[in-house]
Amino acid sequence: MFSTLFYVLILLYQNLFLVGNDLYNNKIELINTYIQKEKYVKAFEALQEIERSDLFIRSDIQEIKTLLSIKLHKPLKFESEHEDINHILVNSFVLAQSNDKILALKELKAGINTFQDSDTLIKVFEIYSKQPFSQGNTSLLKLNQQLINQRNIQIKTNEAVILLNLMRNKEKILTN
Repeated sequence: MFSTLFYVLILLYQNLFLVGNDLYNNKIELINTYIQKEKYVKAFEALQEIERSDLFIRSDIQEIKTLLSIKLHKPLKFESEHEDINHILVNSFVLAQSNDKILALKELKAGINTFQDSDTLIKVFEIYSKQPFSQGNTSLLKLNQQLINQRNIQIKTNEAVILLNLMRNKEKILTN
């Protein structure tokens, strides 16, 4: 009885003080036109305004907001009650975009364990695992670059020594 009364009070509050359905639908149409016209910043701001004016959390609004944040290069993790393949892909992309490749790979691994028949998750995991470390792991990049430079110097030194030996052998042959 109490839960029903509480729910009725919430609905009453929402009807009195919050945005009506027509106004909400108009805002959604406006956001859709912003997205079609590639005005992503305005669409993102309008979505934030809708979130602030609404009492309930709407997962479809959050999903669109997350996708726009990816487009705007402002990583924003997508929170949802139910996990599906799209949710995992979006979150792994957001993590990779924010230079947290290790967490992105962990997210994909968990998704592969949950959805074992998903080729998409496996392919994205392979792509992320083959990519070199990005700016977030500059110490590993620097170490890798130093090792490559040392190896190149060693190879060049060996080539120079071989070339000198060859020139000495030619000089000996010519002087004889």
